[in-house]
Amino acid sequence: MDEAERLRQTVPPAPGPSPRLDRPRRRGEALGRLGGTADWGQLREVQAGGLSWRLRVGGDPAAPPLLLLHGFGWDARVWAPLLPALDLAWSVWAVDLPGHGGTQPPVPVAEWELGRAASALGSLLDDLGIPSPTVLGYSLGGRLALHLALQRPLAGLLLVGASPGLDEPEARATREAADARWADLLRQGASDFWQAWDAQPVFATRRGGEGGLSPGAREIRLSQAPESLAAAMEAFGLGRMAPLSGRLGQLSVPTIALAGQWDAKFQAHAETFARAIPLAEARVAPGAGHDVPNEAPEALVQALVALAARASTQPSEPRIPLPRKGVHP
Repeated sequence: MDEAERLRQTVPPAPGPSPRLDRPRRRGEALGRLGGTADWGQLREVQAGGLSWRLRVGGDPAAPPLLLLHGFGWDARVWAPLLPALDLAWSVWAVDLPGHGGTQPPVPVAEWELGRAASALGSLLDDLGIPSPTVLGYSLGGRLALHLALQRPLAGLLLVGASPGLDEPEARATREAADARWADLLRQGASDFWQAWDAQPVFATRRGGEGGLSPGAREIRLSQAPESLAAAMEAFGLGRMAPLSGRLGQLSVPTIALAGQWDAKFQAHAETFARAIPLAEARVAPGAGHDVPNEAPEALVQALVALAARASTQPSEPRIPLPRKGVHP
């Protein structure tokens, strides 16, 4: 068994019913499929919290702020197809996470973890004049959003495919070793890394060739610097993350935890958030696996509308057009 195959088997499928990969699926039109470089909004670069950040700003400047935090391997360009569904009601701020896009990598790795990254992100928000936005975080971005919420008040929190961390030290050690192997594979070549990464069971419900991604999405991923992504993997991987299950009760922010219908593992995490966070609820995105932004982008918009109705910074009218399939943070 080669290293890529061993890594694909590192995280086994979650217990529960297996997704039906041959089930009928609705396909959207061109809107929502990433193409070209997916440039949008105003590009800005800001020094804050010990990092040089790159971010994109769009939407209505007078509307409540919405912070978008992407998943591992992407950057702020991937939110472009959602902008038509957001810019009527939000001032949209999307950052490149550390080690992604144009944001400085977290080096030396030994000095970084998600808590420090959240503190640096908080400094950026203060400098931008949006200290308490509503935050949408997907996967790695969701874990960063959770740390941010524990450090400062937020208007609302949408956790998508997020985890509160691993409680058992043995599980964290095993995962940290696996993350180190993923980082080593990434340094050997991005193409082989992404082929192995997309073959993990957690992404099995994505359909189509090339990992179920559009050409524009693949272009964004392959434009990332492998060494910077490897540093992010090592610094922010689940194995390095301190478990947060015991701290969730400290949160007082209106929260929605969203997971895909076919993602039993992260549905369980969403239920954990709903039980532990006083103002939280769990929701399921129909027809999606772990990759909710790609498989059910309309579920993100619907959750934001619901969250805005509960949060103090409520957009004046939730008349938001739903995007079609194909966005991939």
